[in-house]
Amino acid sequence: MRYIYLLFLLIFILGTCGAAYVGNLLYHEFATTKHTEYNQLHKESVNGVQALSAKIKSLYNVTQTIQHIASQKSSAAEIDTQLTTIMQENKSLVSCSIAFAPYMHDPNTKFFSRRVVRTGDGYITYALEETEDYTTAEWFRKPQRGTPAWSNPFFDTVSKQLAIRYSYPFFMADPITQYEHFGGVANITISLIELNHLIMSMSLDKETYGSLIDEHGIILSHTAEDILNQERNLDTLAREPGKKDLLQVSTLIQHNKEGELTIEDTFQQKLFRIIIKKVPDTPWFLMFMHLEHTNMLNTHLIVRLLILFMLLVCISTLSFITPFFISFLTPQKASWLCAICCSILLTGAIVFIWSLDIMSNIPSAEYSNIVDTELALDRFLFFQKKSNPQIYKKDPHFVPTGIFITALRVSNDASTITIGGQVWQKYDRTKYKNDEPGVVFFNATDQAVEKIYSTEKNAIETVGWRFRATIPVNFNYLKYPFDEQEITISLGHKDYLSNIILVPDLSAFRPDSSSKAEIDPSAENAQWIIKESYPFYQLTDFNTDFGIKGYTQQKGFPHLSFVIHIRRQFVYPLTASALPVIIILFVVFSIVLFTGLATNRTSLATEVIKLTASIFLGAAVAHQTFQRSLQSPVITYFEYFYFLLYAVILITAINGMLYAYNRGGLVVTYGDNFIPRLLYWPVTLCMCLLLTLYFFY
Repeated sequence: MRYIYLLFLLIFILGTCGAAYVGNLLYHEFATTKHTEYNQLHKESVNGVQALSAKIKSLYNVTQTIQHIASQKSSAAEIDTQLTTIMQENKSLVSCSIAFAPYMHDPNTKFFSRRVVRTGDGYITYALEETEDYTTAEWFRKPQRGTPAWSNPFFDTVSKQLAIRYSYPFFMADPITQYEHFGGVANITISLIELNHLIMSMSLDKETYGSLIDEHGIILSHTAEDILNQERNLDTLAREPGKKDLLQVSTLIQHNKEGELTIEDTFQQKLFRIIIKKVPDTPWFLMFMHLEHTNMLNTHLIVRLLILFMLLVCISTLSFITPFFISFLTPQKASWLCAICCSILLTGAIVFIWSLDIMSNIPSAEYSNIVDTELALDRFLFFQKKSNPQIYKKDPHFVPTGIFITALRVSNDASTITIGGQVWQKYDRTKYKNDEPGVVFFNATDQAVEKIYSTEKNAIETVGWRFRATIPVNFNYLKYPFDEQEITISLGHKDYLSNIILVPDLSAFRPDSSSKAEIDPSAENAQWIIKESYPFYQLTDFNTDFGIKGYTQQKGFPHLSFVIHIRRQFVYPLTASALPVIIILFVVFSIVLFTGLATNRTSLATEVIKLTASIFLGAAVAHQTFQRSLQSPVITYFEYFYFLLYAVILITAINGMLYAYNRGGLVVTYGDNFIPRLLYWPVTLCMCLLLTLYFFY
C-alpha cells in the first residue's frame, strides 16, 4: 500500500510541477505578446519621427534655397522661373513664395512679392500685393521676430485644398543705410493630404493609427478627413461620447511633453495604448494609437497552453484525492468514488475545451487588404498605385459604395445563402459627369436590384437600391456544432469596360459603429450569430482579357468585397446531437450493470446480444438522422461520437458473452464483472476527451 501512496504522490508532484511550468509559460506568453506589441509600437513611433523629421529637413532646405533666390533681388520673371523649378522638384509643395519687406527689394517700390501655386493644370504665378497687404498677414509678421513659424491648417483658395504654411525670415542690407535688416519672408505651403500620405507610408499594422498634432492640439493628420476639414483639435474630440480620456493627451502636448499612456473609449468599449513623440525642429507631435486586445485568447498557442494546464490540474486533483479515498473507505467504495471523480473531471475538461473554442478570437482566415477605416483605405490605395501603376494610368473613377444587410438566410442544405438589404453609391458630378450608376454582385448566382431613391446635394449624387442576392457558399462543418463560417460578398460596377474602382463608403456609418456595422442586428436568426463584418479588396488575376484590348481589370484590379463572420448558435444543435448519444451510453451502461448482476448465466449471452443489437440499430438510425440534417461532405467532430458509440456497444456485447461463458480472465470475471462496470464511464469519457483534443487542440 505504501508504494501505491508513493505512486500517487509522485503523480501529484509531477502534475503540479507541470501545471506550474505551463502556467509560467502562459504568463510569459501573455507578457511577451504585450511586450512585443509595445516594442513594435515604440519602433514604429521612432521610425515615424525619423521619417517625418527627414522630410521636414528637406523642406527647410527648400526655404534656404528660396532665401538665396531672394538675396539676388532678381526680376519677377527670373524669380518665377526659379520658384517654378523648386515646385517641380518638390511634389509635396502646394505653393512657395517670396515676400520682401517694404522697399527692401527696390528703394522705389514699397511692395514686391512673387508666389507660385500648383494647380491641376500646371502652375499659377502672381504678386501677393495684388490681392492683399501681405505685411499685415500673420505669416509675415510672426517671422519678423527672427524665428521661423508654422501656421495653423487653412484652406488655400487658389489650390483649393487644405494646407499648412512654413514661413522663414531672411535678412539683407538696407539699400540706403546698408545695415542688416529684416528683408522679408520665404515661405512654403504643404498639402495636408501629403502629410497624411507620409504617415500612411510608415510600416503601421492595421491596429495602429498615426496622427500629427501641433502644439495647440490642432489635428494636422488623421484617418478621418472630416476631422481635418473641420480643423478640429483634441479638446473638441474629447467632448464626444466616450473620448474624455483624450484630455490627458491634450494636456501632455500643451505642456510640450512626450509621453505614453493608456486611454479608454468608453463608448466603443476599447482600450488604446498611446505614444506621443515630439518631431524635432517643429511644433508638432506624432501620436500613435494602438488598439489593445481585451480578449487574450487570440492565438492557437495560448489556447493549447490553457488546455494543457487544465489537463495537468485534473491529473493533480485526481492523484491528490485518491489516497484519501483509499485510506478511509473500503476498496470497492474507494474505487467507485475515484471512477466518479475521474468521470466528472473528464466531463469538465471536455466542457472547458468547448468553452475555450467559443470564447477564443482566433481568425479562421486572414485578409491582407482589409479597408475598414479611412486610414486603411488610403494606405491600400497609396501602395496599390505603386504596385499596379497600369490601373491608374487611365485616371480611375473612385465611387463610394455602401451596403446594409437587413436579411440573411442560409438554405436548408447550406449550399447557398440569401441576403437582402440596401446598397448605395455616391457620384461626384464635378468629376464624373457621365458615369451611370449601377452595381452588380459578382459572386451571386441570382440577384435582383431595384432602384429606390436618387438624391443630389453639393454636386454629390447618391443613388440607392433595394437588393436580394443568392450567393453560393462552401461551409466547413468539421467542428460542428462549434463551427464558424465566412460569407463573402463581391461588388462591382455594372459598366464592365470603365475603369471604375468602388471604395467603401465609411462616412455613411457612425464613427462609433460596431464591428458589424454593415448588418442590421435583427438579421441574426436562431441558427447563426453574426460576429463581425468588414470591407476588403479582392485582387483579380484573370488569364484572359475577355477580348477587350487594354482591359484594366485583368491583373491586380481591386474589387470591393465584404466578408461576414458567423458562428453557429450551438445550444440547440449541441443538445439535439448529444442527447441521443448520452441516452444510448446510459442504456449501454445499464446493460453492463445487468451483465454483472445477472444470476442466470445460461441465457445471459443471448439477452446481451439481443439488447446490444437493438441498441446498435437505434444508434444507426440516430446517426443517419444526424447525417441527413447536416448533409456535410466531411465527417464532422460530433459524428465521430457515433463511431465511438458503435465501438462501446460492440465491446459491451463481447464483454457480456465472455462473462456468460466465464472467459476473459480476471478483467472480466473478477467481482461479478466489477472492472468493466467500474471503468465504463472513465474509459468512454477519456475517449471522448481524446476525440475533442484531436479537433480542438
